[in-house]
Amino acid sequence: MHENQELINNLLEKQKTSAYSQQVARDSEENQLLITRVVTAKYKVYVIILLIIGLLLGTTYLPNAMSHYDGVVNNYNKKQDQLLELQKQVRDFTLYKDELNSIAYNETAVINCINEKNCENVPENLSWDLRTVVSFIQMGDLSSEKMLIDEEKILKNLDYYLIKNEPGEISSSTNWRIQRIEMGEPETIEGKVKFYKLPIDVEISFDQKDDLITFVDNIESYIILNKEDRILYVIDEVSYDIMAYDEEQSTAISLSAYYFR
Repeated sequence: MHENQELINNLLEKQKTSAYSQQVARDSEENQLLITRVVTAKYKVYVIILLIIGLLLGTTYLPNAMSHYDGVVNNYNKKQDQLLELQKQVRDFTLYKDELNSIAYNETAVINCINEKNCENVPENLSWDLRTVVSFIQMGDLSSEKMLIDEEKILKNLDYYLIKNEPGEISSSTNWRIQRIEMGEPETIEGKVKFYKLPIDVEISFDQKDDLITFVDNIESYIILNKEDRILYVIDEVSYDIMAYDEEQSTAISLSAYYFR
């Protein structure tokens, strides 16, 4: 009887323990669900806060940051373009300087080529563009301390060289006479090197067409030996009646004198 009672008590105790365990398990699950809900709610709040902060940053600070970034990028690109342009200018001026040094070194050979028609000593790097080389050699200085233009040099150039049958020879004969000279206002010419242009209108009386041809040749096909007397002329216009080529004519000639100063 005593053993049966202990068996009954053990069974009851096991039932109580099992029910209690189940209750504890249920309570634990409920607590876990509650904790999960709380954590989930907190994360939702955090996400909402982050969205609000992101919205504020996006509407307030981000446009300014993007604008600043774009400005920095544009400024960098401009600086790069300026650098490339400066590098190009340096290369161009280096080549230009080399060309000038070559012209100065070979000046005598170029003068012999133009005046004496002996071009064997002109280097290849100059012979392919000889007209430009001659123009540079001919270009002198027309500045004056007392006047805007050295008019005396222009008059000497015309009288000593251009109207001579043999330019530079004082004893050379002339077959034409200067009747009028008018000089305009100098113009600035911008390029690799700044120089100037002076318009000159002259009226010259030629006995015949050959005298006009000699005058043109003295301008285009002769380099004055005395460097200080050189002037680069370009003939812009000639008013000449070719039908009366064997008669004396008063011819209007428009020239442009190019020079440094």
